Amino acid sequence: MRKPLALAALGAILLVAGSWFALRPRAFGWAAYTPLSDAPLSPGAIVLDGTGVVALLAAATGLALVAGVLGYLLAVRRR
Repeated sequence: MRKPLALAALGAILLVAGSWFALRPRAFGWAAYTPLSDAPLSPGAIVLDGTGVVALLAAATGLALVAGVLGYLLAVRRR
């Protein structure tokens, strides 16, 4: 019973950490020019650089681990 709970805890940590890193604002941009004056800017856009992709993969892995452990715990037969 301890192994599934440890896997669920690891999955939860991966899910939270991956989500936090993926949704952090990124410092990126094109400093050499100013955008067109009539073009709308979207400050809430999520930019996927290398760190963002790895963070989303970690979050997806954590979600799969948590779902798998919960499915296992629901399906296990108890005497």
